[in-house]
Amino acid sequence: TDEGLVEYVKGKTAVVDELQPQVDQFQTDVDAYLASKADPSSAPSADVPTLTAIHQAHMRLSELLLQGLLKLDSIDVPSPFTKSRAARKEAVRKVQNALNVVDAAWKKAKSAHGQGS
Repeated sequence: TDEGLVEYVKGKTAVVDELQPQVDQFQTDVDAYLASKADPSSAPSADVPTLTAIHQAHMRLSELLLQGLLKLDSIDVPSPFTKSRAARKEAVRKVQNALNVVDAAWKKAKSAHGQGS
């Protein structure tokens, strides 16, 4: 049924919901890294992650989010199931938005590393 497939899609989207705190933490870590690069005279803090740590987190989060996209992509929604189609579309949008945040933050960190080194 359409409702059953909507619930299935929601189950696949739960992975992204579980990753959201990690995406938020990644953004916070990148912000701390960028702040440390903006003021190199300040003493390095133990709370500021290294570029290597940020890179590893980026790779891990990107991989998990891409796996989520692949799972959603593998769901075959019959044409008449409009609710399921809308749920899947929204789920894909949610995953893609999280992936965009992670990629943009990583790009900023990489750029700052090149300028600050």
